[in-house]
Amino acid sequence: MKKLIFAIFVFMPFALFSQKAANYHLTTSDWQIGASQAGIKDPYLSPLRYEGSGIAASWNNKSFFMKSSEKYIETFNISAFYNFLLNPAHTAAIQYAGGNANYGVHYRLNALQNLSFLLGTSADIDLGFRYLARNSNNPFNMDLAANLNFSAAAQLKIPFLRRVFLLDASIRTPLLGAMFVPQQGASYYEMGTFDDGLNNTIHFSHLGNKNGLRTMLGLDIPLRRLTIRISGNAEFLKFKANDAVYSRTISGFGIGFKYSFISFAGRKNIPPENFVNP
Repeated sequence: MKKLIFAIFVFMPFALFSQKAANYHLTTSDWQIGASQAGIKDPYLSPLRYEGSGIAASWNNKSFFMKSSEKYIETFNISAFYNFLLNPAHTAAIQYAGGNANYGVHYRLNALQNLSFLLGTSADIDLGFRYLARNSNNPFNMDLAANLNFSAAAQLKIPFLRRVFLLDASIRTPLLGAMFVPQQGASYYEMGTFDDGLNNTIHFSHLGNKNGLRTMLGLDIPLRRLTIRISGNAEFLKFKANDAVYSRTISGFGIGFKYSFISFAGRKNIPPENFVNP
C-alpha cells in the first residue's frame, strides 16, 4: 500500500502536466486610417495623367480556416480611399473614390521558430468612381473588376524589450478575372439606354492584358494595454481594352489598433463554463 501511494504521488504530477492544454483559435483584426498618394491615366476621361493625394482607411481580419488545423489561414480585407487629382498644368481635377474587398485562404509554412510564410490564393472585387467636371458629355467613369489572385505573405516575430513585435509583409497579383471597360466616346447614358450599349464593355482579364501588384509592410507595436499597428502599402496596376491603356498607382500609410478575440455563437459553438457573458 505504501508503495502504491508513493507511486501515485510521484507519477500523478507528470501525468497532469503532460496533458496538452486546449488551444483556443483566436481571430485578429485591425482598423487603420491614413493618407494616400495616387496617379491615374484614364483615356476615357482624358489623355493626360492626373496625380494627387487623399485619405484612406482599411479593415483587416485573419482567422483559422479549419478548426482541426492551424496550417490554413483565411484573410478578409476591406479598404477604401478618396483622392483629389490634378492634371500636370493644374487646370482640371478628377475626384477619385473607390475601394477593394478581398478574401483569401493560405497555407502556413513555419520556416524558423519566429518566421513563417503564407502561400495561397484570394478573390477580390475592385470598385472605383472618377469624376472630371470639365467634361460636359462624359464626366464620369467607373472601375469595376473581379479578380482571382496569387497571394503570399511573411511574418517575423521579434522579441525586444520584454515584448514581441510582429513584422509582416504581403503581396498580391491578379491572374484571371473580368473587368468593365467602356468604349471610347460612348456615354453611360447610351450604355444604359440602348440594347447594344453594353457590347464590348465586359472583358476577360488575364496576364496578357492586365498586370498588377499590391504590396504591404506592417509592424505591430505592443504597448501596455493595446497594440498599435502601422503599415505602408503600394499598388501598381495597368490594363488595356478597347484599344486603350489604363494605369493606376497608389501608395500610402496607415496607423490604427490591432486586437485578438474569440467568438461563440449558436448551440454547438458555446463558450466554456468559465466564460461569462455580461
